[in-house]
Amino acid sequence: MKKWILPIVIFLGILFLGYREYRVAQRPLPQIVGEKNLVLLSSTPEIVFGMGRIDSSRAKALFRGMVSFFSSQKIISVWDISPGKEYRGEGFSVQRISQNLVRSVCAGQVMWWIGDDFDEEEQQFAVQSGVEFGSDWWVMTKNRLPEFLPLPSQGILYAGDRSPSQKTTTFAQDKKIPLISTSETSGFLLSFVEGEWKLEVRD
Repeated sequence: MKKWILPIVIFLGILFLGYREYRVAQRPLPQIVGEKNLVLLSSTPEIVFGMGRIDSSRAKALFRGMVSFFSSQKIISVWDISPGKEYRGEGFSVQRISQNLVRSVCAGQVMWWIGDDFDEEEQQFAVQSGVEFGSDWWVMTKNRLPEFLPLPSQGILYAGDRSPSQKTTTFAQDKKIPLISTSETSGFLLSFVEGEWKLEVRD
């Protein structure tokens, strides 16, 4: 191997890594990625929250594309936060309201993460918590509608293994709320750009 080849390879590697880090740093935040049974929320260039199959190889690949190459963080499951506790950082917070309800705020944008099995008692507990219920998005992987919450201003993100049930579909249609399903889009990317949500989907 000629002596000049190795320095060029190293230089190109450094150049590529620098470009990648620049692109990660310039990404709009928050950013939401959804695939079947997987939702990831990027709240900073280093911190990503998620629900669903966050230990899968696909989740890890998506995660590595969302964070700095030098980040040692892992995806933080919203369900690993203890009920009543809050994970707070610069410009964001994620609060576990109850066993099956999590509220996240990033750049003023609010998401409700909906678990599978909340019941009437849990709804009453959430109401008594005094938290603000207004939101931009609901995100869920099961057909469990939190009808006691005010309607989200942007829509419902459904990332289940199967298509949304007829009840969920009818609910969204009757309420005139966008329903974005990973079973129909094969995956979506939502980015908050200049005060507006931009949607990209895979057919």
